[in-house]
Amino acid sequence: MLAATLAVWLAQAPVPPAPPLSPTFSPSFKEWSLGGAFKLKRENFLRWQPLFHPLRGWSVQLRPTTLFELAPTHPRLANVSLAVESTHGGEAGIGLVRPRLQYSPPGTQTRLGVELPALLFQAAGAGGSRVFRPLAFVSGRF
Repeated sequence: MLAATLAVWLAQAPVPPAPPLSPTFSPSFKEWSLGGAFKLKRENFLRWQPLFHPLRGWSVQLRPTTLFELAPTHPRLANVSLAVESTHGGEAGIGLVRPRLQYSPPGTQTRLGVELPALLFQAAGAGGSRVFRPLAFVSGRF
């Protein structure tokens, strides 16, 4: 039983090929009130993210991620929010940005929504982007 549990746990997250990005990294969370009409939240954390490298293609790595979420404070609209999640691109200079419109059903920690992932290129002063198809998502604790 212990061996099976260990095998399932190791299969969930790939082992990073490089040493950790920053051994002193700690998640942070900040929240601001914007005139009492909106709440702006910012979170920094580490997350397994898909990354694109021009020579190696797609891979999954542990990367610092920043999430900004803007939510109204009005009781009727408090369950709807606009969020932007971004992942640093590393040495390739290609980051992943996910703007999302999300809804949280009352009394749950689940979020339903639509996101529009985009790759942002930044190489030698020239920039560009590639936008993918919109994706529906469900996230939270189940």
